[in-house]
Amino acid sequence: MNLECAAQGTPASTKEFELEDYFVCQDWHRPYAAALMESDPVKLAAIIAEAERDMASRYLELCLAPTPTSEVADLQNASYALSQIKRAIEIASTQQRYVA
Repeated sequence: MNLECAAQGTPASTKEFELEDYFVCQDWHRPYAAALMESDPVKLAAIIAEAERDMASRYLELCLAPTPTSEVADLQNASYALSQIKRAIEIASTQQRYVA
């Protein structure tokens, strides 16, 4: 997922952020957390797909109405974490095929 467009064309803001701005739960947080907590590889693929859909949707929202937010960095980090989980699943699956 390319997460650069939210930052394009937006000048640095001098807006002060309130404390509650840092505690906003976005729709993508719940499926992302579920993917991080799931240990069943059969269920994990579907949960990761749901999290990725929600993350992509939120990213597009941020691209269409760019506002100064650290959420883009959060999305980048979450996307990387999910890609590492998917990679680990692929490696484990490959190893099981060779063992069997």
